[in-house]
Amino acid sequence: MSFLTGPMNHHLDGQKELTKHEPVLKSIDPEYVWVPLACNASVFVPLVEVGDEVKVGQKIAERNDHFYVPVFSSVSGTVTAIEKFMTSAMTPADHLKIQNDHKYEAVKSFETIDYEKASWEELLEFVKTSGMVGLGGAGFPTYVKYQKPENVDLFIINAVECEPFLTAE
Repeated sequence: MSFLTGPMNHHLDGQKELTKHEPVLKSIDPEYVWVPLACNASVFVPLVEVGDEVKVGQKIAERNDHFYVPVFSSVSGTVTAIEKFMTSAMTPADHLKIQNDHKYEAVKSFETIDYEKASWEELLEFVKTSGMVGLGGAGFPTYVKYQKPENVDLFIINAVECEPFLTAE
C-alpha cells in the first residue's frame, strides 16, 4: 500500500508473495570480517590498531578528506591485522581484519534524534555522523546531497524493503 495520493502515486509490485512464506534466515556469523579502508580513490584512516578490542557500532575508521564518512564495526572482537586485499572495484587497498568473538557486544554509534523537533542543520549533522552513503558504487556521502536544500517541505528516507523480492518481518 502506498501512502502517496494524487497523480504521482504509483506502487510497484515487489513480488513479495514469492518470499513471504519462507523462513527468516539467520545472518552469517563469520570467523573474520575484513573492512576495506578505501572506497574508489578515497582512503579511510583506521581509528583502531592491531590488538584493539572492538564492539558492534564502534567507529573504527573514517574518511576525512574533502568529505567526512565514518565506518562502524559490524562485529565485536579483536583487530588482528591490517592487510592489503582487492576491493570490489578490483583495486588493492588496506583492510582491517577483525576476528569475530561471536558475542556481538554493541556500543551506541551515535545519538538518536527527534526528527520532528530537529532543525535542518541537526538533521544534516545526523545524516553525516551516521555514515550514510549512496549505493550507486561511488560511496558518495548522503549529507552532501542535502547541504543546500531549496524548496524542501518533506524529507523521506526509505530504509526498509526497498528491493523487489526482499521480505522483512
